[in-house]
Amino acid sequence: MAPNIAQVDVHGGQCACGLQHDPDVLHEHEVHEHQGLQQHGGGFRGLGWRYPDRKKGLFASVDEWLEGRRQVDGAEGLWRVDDNLYDLTPFMERHPGGPHWLQLTKGTDITEVFYLHHITDAAEAALPKFLVRRAAAPRNSPFTFHRDGFYMQLRARTRKLLEHIPKEAILEAQARSKLIVDSLAAAALLACVAAGYLNSFLVAVLAGLLVSLTASGAHNFFHQKHNWRRYLFELSLMSSREWMVSHALSHHIFTNTLQDLEITFFEPVIAFLPYPDKPAVVRYASWVYCVVLYAALAHGQVMKRVMAMRVEWTDAVGLLVPACLLLGGASLLDAWLLWTYILIVSSLYFAFQGLTAGHHHPDKYHEGDALGADMDYGLMQLAATSDCSGVRSKDSLAMSITHFGDHLMHHLFPGVDHAVLRLLEPALLETLEEYRLPATTVPFWEAVWGKYRQMARVTPKRGLNHAVLPQH
Repeated sequence: MAPNIAQVDVHGGQCACGLQHDPDVLHEHEVHEHQGLQQHGGGFRGLGWRYPDRKKGLFASVDEWLEGRRQVDGAEGLWRVDDNLYDLTPFMERHPGGPHWLQLTKGTDITEVFYLHHITDAAEAALPKFLVRRAAAPRNSPFTFHRDGFYMQLRARTRKLLEHIPKEAILEAQARSKLIVDSLAAAALLACVAAGYLNSFLVAVLAGLLVSLTASGAHNFFHQKHNWRRYLFELSLMSSREWMVSHALSHHIFTNTLQDLEITFFEPVIAFLPYPDKPAVVRYASWVYCVVLYAALAHGQVMKRVMAMRVEWTDAVGLLVPACLLLGGASLLDAWLLWTYILIVSSLYFAFQGLTAGHHHPDKYHEGDALGADMDYGLMQLAATSDCSGVRSKDSLAMSITHFGDHLMHHLFPGVDHAVLRLLEPALLETLEEYRLPATTVPFWEAVWGKYRQMARVTPKRGLNHAVLPQH
């Protein structure tokens, strides 16, 4: 299973087995032509980054993960972008996205975060003012941002397209997102009042679903500059601060890798990566017991924060749910039982639809698979992410914002409001055409079935980005 690795050695060499094997499956010996494949324990080959020893599972700490990044990123207590070190302390309080992002990332390599969240030239133009020196160590991350590469070409096209979209159209689109999430939050709280008034577990199911949808919609806002709507996420009793790290800084940046906390939070009981030594009980019994883990998501995260003494004032937002139950007339005992039920339903639906949103499928890249020769960051995201049919904003903005729709564009430009992503899609389609890459969409039920097949997968795949490099 997944190792805790200090540093690993390259495993190379030509395939010498002399046997015929599936050309779409990475063979045991055949890794020489693929970048980043390095030998781990149990025959698992990962990307070769330094990976400090830390706790895994549902009770793993996001702060431990950040501290581990500080140990291996070569940022020397500063902020690293590419191979340069910057002191952004004087800029922290003036940061348009809010000081919390810089507070969280101090001492780490923010290269991916920087490029993904700053589409315009303003941030890059300001960065040299804070330059301290060159970094002494090479980057830990294997992903590249070459100016003539896929992601930077896409980013330049997106910036140009964004400049030509009227500001009024962007503000109107953002207003639609806000209206959807505000309406869901109000409906969730009214449903809680009704559940308390009727003492009805059936109404509590509706309230739980609405709380889950509110949390999914609020996730759109904690990717953006500081705003109060991110705290609507706390209605689910999960923490937006924790998810800003585990989701925005980990999962979004290092999708489907050992640095993705949404992978390692579930290990070792659920293993999405293709470990060759994955036990049969983890491969198949997890199809059943994963439901229990999903349902316990909120309660588990509360226990984790209490054990770590990391309770914050924003956690009080979650108390609006039992307050509404009591307002409806429920007794203390009934309110507690109904609240527990609401959280189970909310967690179950949130985890189910989140984990089928566009990553966990045998055709998608998971660390252990070979990416191919080009380690461009955008090509990695393309290999690891897909869209689900029926939950895209061109079909329904409400479905997109509450079910992690427009998923590929959201991963490429996470700081852009969901309602605006559709306006930028022509830039992606043009870049895909230039690189002769398909724009693929997975049917919803295929995504669901694919998740279970990925949980059982133990055989790594060959290169998955297969880009044809354009002539510039």
